[in-house]
Amino acid sequence: MRIVRLAGITAVLFSLLWWASQWTHRHLGTGLIITAGTVGLVDEYLMRLFPAQIEPAGPGGLGVR
Repeated sequence: MRIVRLAGITAVLFSLLWWASQWTHRHLGTGLIITAGTVGLVDEYLMRLFPAQIEPAGPGGLGVR
């Protein structure tokens, strides 16, 4: 799910950057790398600040009886 969220956020931010700046039209690869890098960095910091809470499995594992 984390990959899907990162891909979605990157697509939205890059499309906003695409419409807002002529620079992006001229430097497509650089703009995409900067956008993806920024989203990845922010996501990494958020995951470190708010780690996922994993619930332990109940007796019997994943519901197999």
